Amino acid sequence: AQAKREETARNRLASFMCVDIDEVALTANTTQAMRQVARSISWEKGDEFVISSMEHVSTVSLGIGLSTQKGVKLEVVQADQGDAVFLENMKSTLTDRTKLVCVSQIASPDGRVLPINDVCVLAHELGIPVVVDAAQSLGQIPVNIGKLGCDFMVGSGHKWLLGPMGIGILWVSSDNLANFMPDP
Repeated sequence: AQAKREETARNRLASFMCVDIDEVALTANTTQAMRQVARSISWEKGDEFVISSMEHVSTVSLGIGLSTQKGVKLEVVQADQGDAVFLENMKSTLTDRTKLVCVSQIASPDGRVLPINDVCVLAHELGIPVVVDAAQSLGQIPVNIGKLGCDFMVGSGHKWLLGPMGIGILWVSSDNLANFMPDP
């Protein structure tokens, strides 16, 4: 019965997000989903994890943990001076050592919708995957994952989707699904 309820929930989420059910997983929370994405990356000393200055404290602590444990450089791009400045700063921050970019679709500190599509284009020009934190956007604004252009999306079931606590959402694009192997 539990497996059937989970499949039904995943199917409804996939439909709601305009993606295939095989690309959607339920996790304990958004933080766990984000950590699964990070664990799927082969990090080496000197690699870079780039985030916006509007990210949740758990994403910042993930970056600090990667820095401490693996020697990854955490790069924080200021996102509070308008989209044009943010995108210019993002472009100048990305390097051949950047292994992952994380940007929230809606910034929790100020509620601003960040330019996800543009960030994805900049990152993908360099072959860098992008994870979008949609914890503040799923259920708040229409979210068509396929149109965002990201590689991964994490979110929360208990915020704007009004679900119970203890539900996180992880979406992995079909292009990344075969190679998505987070450590246990």
